[in-house]
Amino acid sequence: MEENKQCNSMDNCEVPSKKVIEFKPPVYEQRYYFVKNLVNRHGLKKIADLGFGDATLLWMLKYHRCVQYLVGVDIAARPFEWGGGRLSPGVGGYIVPRELDLTITLYRGSAVQKDSRLCGFDLITCIEFICTDAAKKPN
Repeated sequence: MEENKQCNSMDNCEVPSKKVIEFKPPVYEQRYYFVKNLVNRHGLKKIADLGFGDATLLWMLKYHRCVQYLVGVDIAARPFEWGGGRLSPGVGGYIVPRELDLTITLYRGSAVQKDSRLCGFDLITCIEFICTDAAKKPN
């Protein structure tokens, strides 16, 4: 039996190889594109995103001509501090106006509490949800 040797440098040491699962595109992008394709395929008009974070999904969906109403709900104050600049109308919206009006509303709220403001939506997503306090979950 060969003795274990102490390894002081990486030159003479064997590093066990681990299989790493790599997703291309990354999983978070796959989730965004899944929702985007679902909206396109079914012509969904009224969409809410629970735990909207940096509003990437809302930003992607605001360019879909079928979408008329987007709502973001987040419990954290951070998403509201950046002011929603990326959700504001861009120059292109004035040059080539939309056929249908688009309303974007951001609410402070919880994904685990019933909220009557979310009734009647075509799609409610929760793709970036992070559970921050398990003790506050309802039974």
